[in-house]
Amino acid sequence: MEDRKKQAILILSHRNTLALKSTIELLDSQYFDFFLHIDKKSRIQDFFYLKKITKFSTIHFSERKNVHWGGFSMVEAMFALLECARDTGEYSYFHFLSGDDMPIKDNEIVFNFFENSYPKNFIDILDFENVNKNSYFYEPPEMIEERVKYYYPHMDILNRKGTNFIGKKLIYLQKLLKVNRLKNREIEIFKGHQWCSLTNQFVDILLDKEERRVGKSYFSSSLIPDECYFQTFAMIKKVEIYQQKNMSARLIDWTRGKPYIWRQDDFFEIMNDKDSMFSRKFDENVDRKIIEEIYIKIRGRSTDEANKIKDKRFTK
Repeated sequence: MEDRKKQAILILSHRNTLALKSTIELLDSQYFDFFLHIDKKSRIQDFFYLKKITKFSTIHFSERKNVHWGGFSMVEAMFALLECARDTGEYSYFHFLSGDDMPIKDNEIVFNFFENSYPKNFIDILDFENVNKNSYFYEPPEMIEERVKYYYPHMDILNRKGTNFIGKKLIYLQKLLKVNRLKNREIEIFKGHQWCSLTNQFVDILLDKEERRVGKSYFSSSLIPDECYFQTFAMIKKVEIYQQKNMSARLIDWTRGKPYIWRQDDFFEIMNDKDSMFSRKFDENVDRKIIEEIYIKIRGRSTDEANKIKDKRFTK
């Protein structure tokens, strides 16, 4: 690879999925190393086998957090991955994926796409001028601001159903008391999905001790901060952002689901997408064949070869 730096694949996972295994096998190369955050509620021993399936990449497990949907613990898990990767080596890009994501291009294409785009950060930021208001991900600006304006201390304590009930009561009370965490702070809160690809330059800023302190003061006890933290910092620090339509280089369908889980019928839509390097969401319990077909397509197998390996390769 001459003097080109490798890139880090940072994966947040709470269960062992076929998409996770496929991602590691497809990206295993001289170009990437893997860093996994396994939710503290899961059995980490179930993931150790992944270290045995790579030939070129190394796999590392980060410090584990007890992650709760919508809580600051998700941001802490993301930082655990960044710190683990930073402590391991020098990487030009840090790609956040979930265990339900997959690459949809060959590993060399993925690497070169980002290598040739440096120093742009691939981070989704909601564009209110062009947004599809029928998307499940859409929120008006005032609702995004309310994520940080009010306190949501329950998000890292209760389950998802409980947070909805308690949250409404807490917000109602805070509105009566005119609570405003953003008062006298000139800051605009930005939103986007958490799956992004960040440069080492931006990661240096995020990991700075003082910046971490400031970030925590804003986003701890906020609502779903993993969708606002990096976006807001990117805009405040004026880092260079990839400005194409698909800002994150990820194919995600928020119109048909939260997000939509891909099916076999979506194969050509996925593989013909020229702007994306990764895609989500995949679930073998909903449609296993789409995962198999993408894997086979990227590996360049012929139909005959594919039929021979299918049963063996995709048996868990």
